Amino acid sequence: MVRCTLPLSGIRFGAALVTTAAAAAVLSAPAARADPTTLVPLLIKGHNADDSGTELAPNRFRIGRDGTLTVKLRWETDNGDAVSSRCHEVSKILDPLGNVVFERQQDLGGGCTGGGNWRARLSGLGTYKYILDVSDRDSSHSLHAELPFDIVLF
Repeated sequence: MVRCTLPLSGIRFGAALVTTAAAAAVLSAPAARADPTTLVPLLIKGHNADDSGTELAPNRFRIGRDGTLTVKLRWETDNGDAVSSRCHEVSKILDPLGNVVFERQQDLGGGCTGGGNWRARLSGLGTYKYILDVSDRDSSHSLHAELPFDIVLF
């Protein structure tokens, strides 16, 4: 039987080598995102014909001659990252009293970096709210966003 003993300095050197290797592994590992992906709800006024309302400023619309506003609801992620490979979207609009006046949902695939494309026709004045929930269909991960917007007479 052969017995090897390392001098104390050799043990320190070995421990230092292991510590250095562990530190290098930590430093070379990809850094986690400090800010996670968030949803960006968008309201799009396709044209400014007076009969379906007019966009006055971001998230501020004048009601049309027929007493309605037609907008398109879309969403995207703030950084282009996918919510998941397969997701479920629920889009709602609440009126100034908190009643649901528009609701659509759909399953999406192909990366889930955006969706919506719903056309909503609204009537009445006040501050409305676009509510958006997108969930990963394969896990319990979900994202939520809200966008208030105004429909005014003048």
